[in-house]
This record gives sequence, structure tokens and C-alpha cells, in this order.
Amino acid sequence: MEENPYKAPEVGEVQAEAVIADPERIRQVHLKHEASLKGMGTLLILGAVLVAISFVGLFAVPMSSGGGISLPQGPELVIIGVLLVVFVLQAVVGVGLRRLAPWSWIPGIIVAGLSILNFPIGSLIGGYFLYLLLAPKGRRILAPDYREIMRQTPHIKYRTPVWLWVLLLVIVLGVVGSLVWLGFD
Repeated sequence: MEENPYKAPEVGEVQAEAVIADPERIRQVHLKHEASLKGMGTLLILGAVLVAISFVGLFAVPMSSGGGISLPQGPELVIIGVLLVVFVLQAVVGVGLRRLAPWSWIPGIIVAGLSILNFPIGSLIGGYFLYLLLAPKGRRILAPDYREIMRQTPHIKYRTPVWLWVLLLVIVLGVVGSLVWLGFD
């Protein structure tokens, strides 16, 4: 009996990790994504700091009007509760992502999903964060066995491109220049 010429060829399934078994190669392939996840953690920590400043601002405004310290009531309690939850969530997830801790994957998805609701900038950032976490590289980096790969390859470090440092410098100078310019009005 002849073989069917129209039959699709049979191919065995190949796992991604079967192709890459060398820890150094795995680390090199995932290094940029690693840096992006750590950067996400840094942004979440900075966001937590801003939330903490907002939290302090809630108490500073009543004091500056000469009324002294007044205990929050009603809607203020709800705002304080929400700020407190956001602060803790961002700080904890940010630290977890900076350390590439496996437990930070699900809370990171929750934070990224919530930030999508903050239209328009939060939607863009949250969408990118979701991509970082849900992409195969993100799931691989936050897998428990990846920490062993990192332990075996401490000599492999991510080097930030020069153009990114220049962009950061331009942004910082723009913000400082804007603040100085506004101060003279």
C-alpha cells in the first residue's frame, strides 16, 4: 500500500527548554526581559512612594488651614483605605518584581490589570506590564527554577544602552527646567 501524499508530515513536539539546556544561554536569551520586569518593579515602588506622599497630603491640608488635626470621616476614610491598599500592593509587588520572586507573578498581573483602568497612560503602562508578565519569557523568568539559573550565572549582567541614559537625562532636565520656569512666574 502506498503512503498518502497529502498527509501532513508527523513531527514530534519540541519543548522550548529542550532546545536551550545551557544556563548561560537561557540567561542571555531572557536578560532583556529580566531587566524590563525589574524596571516594572521599580516603577511600582515609585508609584507606592507617590501614593504615600498623597496619603500624607490628606493630613497636611487640614493642618495648613489652621484647623489642627482632624480625624477623617466618611468618604475620607474610604479614600484613605483605598490609598493604603494601593500603597501596600504596589510596594510589595514592586519589591517582589525587583527580586524576580516567583510569588510576584499573580499579584503583578492584578496590579497591571488594575492600572489598565487608569486611562490613558495607565492603560498603556498596564498593557505593557501585562505583556511582560504573561509572555512566555516573563513566565519563565518568574518560574521557581529560574532562580537557580540566576545563581549559576552571576557574571551575566544587563547593560543599559547609552541612548536610554541620554533619554532619561533629557526627561529629567526637561522636568527640572519646567519647574524652574514655573517658579519664575
